[in-house]
Amino acid sequence: WQGPERLGVGLTYKAKGKEYVNERFIGTQYTGWGMVANQRPSHKYSVLWFGVDDASFSVRVPFYGAVTRVPLTWSDANCTGLDPCRKAQGLPGTMMKFSIHNMYWINSV
Repeated sequence: WQGPERLGVGLTYKAKGKEYVNERFIGTQYTGWGMVANQRPSHKYSVLWFGVDDASFSVRVPFYGAVTRVPLTWSDANCTGLDPCRKAQGLPGTMMKFSIHNMYWINSV
């Protein structure tokens, strides 16, 4: 409970005479996935920039508000990472089996 990731421990800074607390890091190595939602009032659809694994170094890909399906490289088919389910759905790679056609592995290389 002494580490800088704890609220208020080592994450304070001063600017223009005021003291601030940064509640969390922008990116951490133990992130499962990250997203940035981009609302665009002057466009027809908003964009969700989605990336897997470490939020600091993840490649983010745009998914537009009208999307109804994603490429197999990105799909999990609601399997939540379960290997037998992924195999049954014909999805590339698993958590334990490398595939160049699986975004989890592309970001983890």
